[in-house]
Amino acid sequence: MSRASVTVGIEAFGLAIPCRRLTGQLLRESWGSGGAGTRSVAGHDQDVVTLAVDAAFDTGVVPNDDLVRVFLGSTTAPLEDGGNASSIAVACDASEAVEVSELGGSLGAGAQALRAGCDAVRARGGRALVIGGDVQCPAPGTSGESQLGDGAVAVVLGAEPRFGEVLEHASLVSGTRERWRRRG
Repeated sequence: MSRASVTVGIEAFGLAIPCRRLTGQLLRESWGSGGAGTRSVAGHDQDVVTLAVDAAFDTGVVPNDDLVRVFLGSTTAPLEDGGNASSIAVACDASEAVEVSELGGSLGAGAQALRAGCDAVRARGGRALVIGGDVQCPAPGTSGESQLGDGAVAVVLGAEPRFGEVLEHASLVSGTRERWRRRG
């Protein structure tokens, strides 16, 4: 069976967007400048893992023990040395044999997780839960403070294209750096 003949369907999707908001008006009142509109802000008890689990449950497919893969793409996963995707898999009642992968270090981590999920379903079949999410902590007064919202999206990929089918994917590589990240 050729790779192109294997259907990668979007079987379900879900979202988790925190209910707290930071408005441009509040930023202007506090700092003298700020963006327009609002951005979502995670609560003190929310991080990428909790939002990812919420998004996974919003798909209506989990809890489910027939997921064979869980992919997480995030630049702000709370556990630096891994374990984030494993925690999500356990919360979603996936089997102990589930494969987990974490992608990060790039603003494109969610898209990379989606591509990895598609490739895995095409190559080995089964169902994959793919999650992209971030909880941003931009410095006060920066453009990120008004532009970077918190949240997560989950997609269940498999053989049944209930909501759509992934036909192709492509990428473009450029040497442009968008922003520097300070550790610590």
